[in-house]
Amino acid sequence: RLQGDWSSDVCSSDLTSPQFTVDGSLTNFAIDFVNVVRISFTSLGFSAALGKKMDVDPRGVRLELRNELSFLNALADVLPADGFSDPPALTVTQDGVTATYSLGLPSAGIGIFSLEQVALSAGITLPFVAQPAVLRLAFSEAAHPFLVTVAMIGGGGFFALEVDTGGIRRIEGSIEVGANLSVDLGIVAANVHVMAGFYFGLRNGPDGHGAIEFSAYLRIGGAVELLGIAGISIDIYLAMTYESSPVPRIGGSASVVVGVHLLMFATSVRLHTQRYFAIPSHDPAFDDLVDGDGIAKYRW
Repeated sequence: RLQGDWSSDVCSSDLTSPQFTVDGSLTNFAIDFVNVVRISFTSLGFSAALGKKMDVDPRGVRLELRNELSFLNALADVLPADGFSDPPALTVTQDGVTATYSLGLPSAGIGIFSLEQVALSAGITLPFVAQPAVLRLAFSEAAHPFLVTVAMIGGGGFFALEVDTGGIRRIEGSIEVGANLSVDLGIVAANVHVMAGFYFGLRNGPDGHGAIEFSAYLRIGGAVELLGIAGISIDIYLAMTYESSPVPRIGGSASVVVGVHLLMFATSVRLHTQRYFAIPSHDPAFDDLVDGDGIAKYRW
């Protein structure tokens, strides 16, 4: 949904040498992305001249996350209003304009979490044709997470969002917190860590149906080194996952990795198992729980 005021001017300099200049502006408007994200503009101006690249100037951009995502507005509030005014990347085609930029955000608090080293990447596509407007927003990435602190416990995480005016394309995020302890006595060095976290994701498939995935996990590990020439390590991973596509199911996985090294020799052993259970769409009937022979025993 688009709301605002629109104006434009077209002029021609002379008749012997055809020239044109188009200046337009859209002021005080907002775009609602399926009541999940609202992005408002003080003004959006553009200027196009014959033989020159179109110049687009968004100003006073403000992002608001709504409903279940409103807890992230602590991050959205620190976004600069002029971030899209002179972005590092501006692409203008006959189909629309795409503006993107990235920057580091100051530390912020969300509930009991304290976030640091948050890297923002944002992009918006405003089409000139009959296509939906698209907004992409990411607070750090899975490969480069931000730092999370809860009291004296630290970890990392990320959050990414992609929506258009027709619906949600992708939402995913992860937060991991835990403790890490290392001791070095010169002859012997040891390390132990315990990390717990969760991941959630929502993606729309080609058929337009959303696929939901949620996973909670626990990682426990430790290592001991003797004079740097011999050592042993162990890592234990436990997870429980819910998936809604292709069929609703819930499952668990567990893995244990043991590594040993001695001088130039190193080896590791990995044990892994997982099991998934389909979630029925309705409560099972009595016939589903008892086979034919069992039913015969109950007959008079």
